[in-house]
Amino acid sequence: MISHCEIRVAQPQSLDRSCYPRTYQDSPTARVLWTIAAVIVGLGSFWGTGYLLTSGFQSEYGGLALCCVLLAVPVGCLSLAALRGKITLTADGIRKVSAFSAPRHLHRSQIAGWRKLHNDNGSYSLELVPRDKRLKSLMIHPGPALNMDEAFNDWFRTLPDIDKQELEESTTEIVSDPALGSSDGARSGHLHSAKRNARILNGVGLAMGAWYYFYPHPGWLLIALSAALPLLVAILVMQSKGLFRVITFPNDAHPAPTLAFAIPAFILAGFALTRIHPVEWLGLAAMVLFTSCVFTFLLTVSIPKTPVGIGVVLFLLLLVSVYVFGAVSWVNTAFDRSTPQTFVVRVLSKNVSGPDNLTWSLDLPIWGPQEQITSVRVSHAFFNSVIPGDNVCIELSEGALRLPWYQLEQCHSLQIVPR
Repeated sequence: MISHCEIRVAQPQSLDRSCYPRTYQDSPTARVLWTIAAVIVGLGSFWGTGYLLTSGFQSEYGGLALCCVLLAVPVGCLSLAALRGKITLTADGIRKVSAFSAPRHLHRSQIAGWRKLHNDNGSYSLELVPRDKRLKSLMIHPGPALNMDEAFNDWFRTLPDIDKQELEESTTEIVSDPALGSSDGARSGHLHSAKRNARILNGVGLAMGAWYYFYPHPGWLLIALSAALPLLVAILVMQSKGLFRVITFPNDAHPAPTLAFAIPAFILAGFALTRIHPVEWLGLAAMVLFTSCVFTFLLTVSIPKTPVGIGVVLFLLLLVSVYVFGAVSWVNTAFDRSTPQTFVVRVLSKNVSGPDNLTWSLDLPIWGPQEQITSVRVSHAFFNSVIPGDNVCIELSEGALRLPWYQLEQCHSLQIVPR
């Protein structure tokens, strides 16, 4: 028979005290599986320890024995956490028992509210925030093995939702800003239109990312749009009187065309890294750093009445630097009217690197202004089109911004003697 505590209530006005106390921990099946895993790994660690002591690491099963020993600690900790950890909800508070810390108790009157924190692996945690700032938040990690029910959800629903409160406060701040309109209705309309425009711009940014990933042709059009869209976003932010933001954080109601800025910026930077190579990095780095600082300052001061933390400024500076690096490299090459010098060199070797083997480079001998063997990043297509010993052409140009640069091309005619 189903208890009334297990029936969903859309928004309970008060807590049904008759449903508590209730204790939540991993399901019996999960605890049995963790126990079996702990026993198996424990026996394996005993065997592995004895094997290593008698036969050493260089023996036939030394690697397997070492793995068994190393697995014992993490599997043992996870098993202990699953077996000992539990949460008890009462009508007046919450008690959390953990395997590696003292039990914690919070009375409901001590709780300011709760918020949902999204984890990198797609799961989420619930954070109970105490009213007393000196107390640490109490973290709960719901999962498929935790036998949660509607009584669990109702216990949280009758507490203030901090995420919802912060979003409402942010919306109220926007709607009450006289710089954005003459009335609350007009300001609400501007906010609604701005959110729609931000979604459109972010959609364009995502479409450009797909274009770049699946079929980056014609390349000149993609690169030109990648240079223009972030600049359009920046102008929109600076002209919006604080309504638009380049980046926002959770529970901020300001529209943010972040993807429309970030995705084209990385496309542009990727193009610069694989197709455009400065002869001297110092001059390019100085120009990029100065321009990025000015750009970031203009974006920051365009947000009135809102204190901007140093973390936000540094993150914005990093994002802007990616765009400025690509944009400066593109302008320096796209508007270069100098006559390039051509050098023909032979590829010494090919290299694949990076965490996912997604960085391709060629080792080239001494040529022109380069007085040592250089490793040059190239696109995947160009990387696959040559082998060590092939000739490639290097075109050296002065640069529209007086930043000398070069690019590698296939040699269609070898009238120049290779060096």
